[in-house]
Amino acid sequence: MGVKSIAIVACCDTKYHEIQFMADFIRSAGHRPLVVDISTGVNVALKADITREEVLREGGWEWTDVHQLPKSEAIAAMSDSVTRVVGRLQKEKTIDAALGMGGLQNTVVSSAAFRKLPIGFPKLIVSTIASGYRHFETVVGDRDIT
Repeated sequence: MGVKSIAIVACCDTKYHEIQFMADFIRSAGHRPLVVDISTGVNVALKADITREEVLREGGWEWTDVHQLPKSEAIAAMSDSVTRVVGRLQKEKTIDAALGMGGLQNTVVSSAAFRKLPIGFPKLIVSTIASGYRHFETVVGDRDIT
């Protein structure tokens, strides 16, 4: 089977404990985590393998501009940018799977990227919004996101 590289797409400003837990779990299983930061808040508590600044640059943005935008616009910029990053990582075979985790913002941003990945490419979202009577078609669309 060999060592697999698993992207963890999450906000390093609010989900750092959860990211660290998952990264440790992935390592303990003999695989390599690749943390992709999608934070739009000011303080980042965990160093990512791919920083939010790098993510935004790939989408044609600079952090100095994005952090001043209204939250909805910052989320849209991050969604577009991380879609490009995750797509590139998959095409280059740098990652073998993708994991998104967090609340509403993390779910919206990571699912935007994951919907563009090919059917059959492993992708998982762990979300606090996955409860109650919510309809998830707007989040996962017609893709094979678990």
